[in-house]
Amino acid sequence: MRMDEIYLDWPRLAEKGLSDADDVHVERFTPRSIVVIGMGGSGILGDYLKTLAYDAVPVYVVKGPRPPGWIGGQDLVLAVSYSGNTLETLHCVRDALRLGARVVAITSGGKLLSLARRIGLPTVRLVEGIPPRTALPEMLFSALKVLEKTGLNIAGPQDYREAVEVMRNAGSEDYESLVDHLSAGTPVVVVYDHLKPLGLRWKNELNENSKLPAKLEVYPEAGHNDIVGWEAPPPGDYRFLLIHDPDSPSLTARLAEYYSAVGRVEGLELRGSSLLARLMYGSMVAGLVSVAVASRRGLDPAETRSISWYKGVLKGILGEQGDR
Repeated sequence: MRMDEIYLDWPRLAEKGLSDADDVHVERFTPRSIVVIGMGGSGILGDYLKTLAYDAVPVYVVKGPRPPGWIGGQDLVLAVSYSGNTLETLHCVRDALRLGARVVAITSGGKLLSLARRIGLPTVRLVEGIPPRTALPEMLFSALKVLEKTGLNIAGPQDYREAVEVMRNAGSEDYESLVDHLSAGTPVVVVYDHLKPLGLRWKNELNENSKLPAKLEVYPEAGHNDIVGWEAPPPGDYRFLLIHDPDSPSLTARLAEYYSAVGRVEGLELRGSSLLARLMYGSMVAGLVSVAVASRRGLDPAETRSISWYKGVLKGILGEQGDR
């Protein structure tokens, strides 16, 4: 299946994520915190949950081989590795178990699945055979359903339905102007703080799929540091993408005016009334656009040679099996 076809299949993958978690037994309790362990296309799940659960429960995202030392039986750990073989995640999970945390595995197989089965961890089994970054809707919706089973209702049935519907509609839209815009220079993604994970997703999709370096600016913080970098930037064709939330303040228009003095500016208006729907709409557009940019540049969006090189280096540091 081509990468664009997988992104177009996101509405089904989201619905599958909800059903994936139906048979997962998770004890009902009130977690002190949610700790999400994962790297790359799996780890960004934690960034999304942190934003969605902002008013409900603390969410800590661990993108490395060591969990925070304070976790224990009051905390719920979501161990997310699409392949199940991510060395940093395996190291981190073993430490989380040693510290007594309650762990749920979200994976398609590999060593994480074997570990989960051996010690009886609740496990969400993901669809196999797709690039990890394209599994976002299945991972996110299954994680939300797992949290629901503990009693944390971060999203409800209406949110799920709306998110699926906006993704269906996103598949029929024309993004040619965004493809033209981002293909021709260095992308700079600009978002507000509550959309930071979406901005990070755009940056990562342009990195992995389009093979482009990209910068992310998050407001209001960027207005106190990043923005100064545009006072005297090196020569370049900078292509700004301002992601508009319908509820965002009017600062967006002024930012567009500011950045237009440095480079070309395009905007993306998010769809949906719920935060979940807006995040999933923007994420799906990021996938479709970044794949189209790769095609425009004559590149294979699925290929990630540098990541394969890095993982080879990491094995020499952490060990082939992820054991210490």
